[in-house]
Amino acid sequence: MASVVNDLKLYGFLNLLAEVTIAFHPDGEGGDETFLLWESVLKSIQENSLDFGQCLLDFLKLTGFAMNFSTCLECKSTLFSTPIVFDPERGGVLCGACVSHKVVSQWQIREEHNTEKLCSDDVVRVLCLAIERQLQRPLKSYAFLKAFLQQAA
Repeated sequence: MASVVNDLKLYGFLNLLAEVTIAFHPDGEGGDETFLLWESVLKSIQENSLDFGQCLLDFLKLTGFAMNFSTCLECKSTLFSTPIVFDPERGGVLCGACVSHKVVSQWQIREEHNTEKLCSDDVVRVLCLAIERQLQRPLKSYAFLKAFLQQAA
């Protein structure tokens, strides 16, 4: 059963990548870089080493919509403090010391003390929210993936 769940999660994520690719590359303008990125995704699947969060970050970087999850936007420190909050207006994260209560559009990523490596699911969730905000529409593939993961839990 776990194999089927993993396969469906992979299917949902690949649909998400396809929707993001189409949304940010209208009329098939992706070119060689997009092809090579898809090729690396398929190779990672074969090697069973696909990191969904990093993959989505790579796709967004290629489209010019890169986001920062490693250093605080304000103080430039490496993110070891909590909470870590994503600021969709600025496309990155703020450490707990720099979080401003005046910024209303922040999304909490982690409250736990172990924040050296963000969970891939956390990154995908926040990136999808930011993409939906940028596109001004929901991602149908992400809705499917969320619904499936809730059912599988």
